[in-house]
Amino acid sequence: FGSNTGTYLNLVTSWKAFSDASGAKKLQVDVSVSSYSFNTDALPNSLTLTVNGASYNTGTPAIRYNGSSQTTTPLGSFTVDAPTGSAVLSVVWAYRGSYSGVQLDSISASGSADIP
Repeated sequence: FGSNTGTYLNLVTSWKAFSDASGAKKLQVDVSVSSYSFNTDALPNSLTLTVNGASYNTGTPAIRYNGSSQTTTPLGSFTVDAPTGSAVLSVVWAYRGSYSGVQLDSISASGSADIP
């Protein structure tokens, strides 16, 4: 699932469920940003994942991309205990910047996951 900011700067989020070495079910959520030319500083504690109401935070790295083609850059990854059944997922990046002249205080995306 992804965001729709109305610009070419958007979140792209993927997830997978798996069992760790001890057999515990885990949910891995990987968050990237899709953009054309884009530069930002590292942003501590700016990326928040919420799974069925439980929130997790991480920072995002500095990004320096000055190319002319669209690219996808990893922002952060979370591995958390997987809920059983359906999970409501949301990701919010507290970007607090602008892109193509549009102020984007935060960028969000949401979706659901059916976990066996």
